[in-house]
Amino acid sequence: LVSHATAVHAALTAALPAAVTLYVLADCTFDGSQLDFVAAQHVDAQLLVHYGGAQLEVSGPIPARLVFPRRHVNVPQLAAALAAALELQHAAELDGALHLAVLYELGYAHAMSALAAALATLVPGRVSIATVPRYYDAIGANPAAAPAGGGEAAVGGEELLIEGFRLRLPPTVTMRKCALVYVGEEDAPLDAIVLTSCAARTGSATVPELPELPVLLYTPAPPPPAAEPAAAPPALRRLVLQSARRLMRRYYLVQRARDVPTFGLVVATLSAAHFRELLEGLKAALTAAGRRYYVLLMGKLNPAKLANFPDIGMFVILGSARASMVDSRDFLAPVITPHELLLALSTADGEWTGEYVLDFQKLLPKLAAASRDGAGGPRGVG
Repeated sequence: LVSHATAVHAALTAALPAAVTLYVLADCTFDGSQLDFVAAQHVDAQLLVHYGGAQLEVSGPIPARLVFPRRHVNVPQLAAALAAALELQHAAELDGALHLAVLYELGYAHAMSALAAALATLVPGRVSIATVPRYYDAIGANPAAAPAGGGEAAVGGEELLIEGFRLRLPPTVTMRKCALVYVGEEDAPLDAIVLTSCAARTGSATVPELPELPVLLYTPAPPPPAAEPAAAPPALRRLVLQSARRLMRRYYLVQRARDVPTFGLVVATLSAAHFRELLEGLKAALTAAGRRYYVLLMGKLNPAKLANFPDIGMFVILGSARASMVDSRDFLAPVITPHELLLALSTADGEWTGEYVLDFQKLLPKLAAASRDGAGGPRGVG
């Protein structure tokens, strides 16, 4: 997007009062989805405007505004595909699901209001479209009520939070009765959604048993050149979920982490909500378990950077949920998530239910309990 910065700066300068000063922050401290509050504070900014894909759990010292890309999608074709998926001939593909829950790449958020209007005519009450916040106040405030997207997702029953998306289902519908539709490519956000919300899991005393939710993928086609005839519209396809294989890999890393004496806590965000509380919770849990740790503030991860710390047996990444599941096969030491560290520090070696948590806020009570359970052991070193 940097190539457009000059034009955007010129347009905003012409539209805003002369007293407003604009700066272009072209080089993000962390990965491109992070809101760079650090660079914004260097110029004493009073508002941070982030263009492009972004993490959806934001907390920072100044207000922020998200501006998503606008990717092409043929709304009538998408609406027709969703309506067709609810027909009887597709019941087997949906595993009997009676309701569709729609999530999407952020580049398609601009089309969701039009999609909701089309679906209200074709299949009223049978599709819920998630919304995403665009405005964030400074630390301590909740996201402002100006979501992107809209339609039937804005009314009805209890609001669900799925990796930053807000999904409101009708009062009589639960997620067990839904199939999830993802508009976009098979990407990291979809991986996070599948593992945290769609993967099957066994029951436990605190976690209910859940079946694997069917997931359908719709990848919009780019607009055809003007001189060429329109191609056949894309179709929904059922994903053969690799969640079991992914969870097996993650579970293997959890077992390895049980024997690691020294961890590196890699802070790869300064804007994710609750990351400070989570960092303190991880430090307390490691200290209570008698493990050593180092805290590293790092931008974009790569094998060369982490190889500078050969004494660290495993790294724990504190970043956005969309970038937390790092494939670390090429790294000198594995990279795991805070949830996986919590499982490794657990004194119980019982069967993993399959529950997978990336939401920092949901992990805080579990970390507090782990610190209490492990209190009294040898102290770690920070």
